[in-house]
Amino acid sequence: MKKSVASPSEIAKNIPPIDTRDSILENAKQLFATQGYEGLSMRDLARALNMSASVIYHYFPDKEALYVATIEYAYSKNGALFNVPLMANQPATERLRQFILNFCRFLAADPSFVRLIKREQLGGNEIRLRYLAEHLLAKQFKAMRALFMELAPDLDTHIVSMSLLGAILHLFETQHMRHFLPGHRKDHDNAEFIAETIHVIFSNISKQKTK
Repeated sequence: MKKSVASPSEIAKNIPPIDTRDSILENAKQLFATQGYEGLSMRDLARALNMSASVIYHYFPDKEALYVATIEYAYSKNGALFNVPLMANQPATERLRQFILNFCRFLAADPSFVRLIKREQLGGNEIRLRYLAEHLLAKQFKAMRALFMELAPDLDTHIVSMSLLGAILHLFETQHMRHFLPGHRKDHDNAEFIAETIHVIFSNISKQKTK
């Protein structure tokens, strides 16, 4: 039996009321994640929020500005949670472990962020992707490269950092499909289990040497 897709108004009903700007962004996050940038209009969002579109335009001049603000909002809510370990005064392997754990917990708690990032990677325009990379992710990525410079100075820290992010994101992006693959267990969806497994893999890169 085909599963029905919730309408914008049904999704909005499940989001608790907060201040107006945050309420717009919280609803936009859910709706952009399910419908995509092209699939959601300002009028659709206004209807879901039961407010005039002019109220949304008061905070955001156009849909592009709303979309960028939505991704920033989704990231900034918990961004510090997994950025702080990278800057901590701890051994590199422990900083790596805590970063991976916090990032996995963040993605598990906010599936809409995972869908937003996936959609942006597949269909985002160059200007928007550049803005997000330079203004949202650059600080974290720089810290990740510095961490891997300590752990594996002989390896390319850009590729290693991207591989770590990709490994974590992919496991959450494919969570529903993985249920049908051989060997899947219930604990494979647990953020702590995923984090521990990925940490074992990437903590061992310090033993690798380039030829």
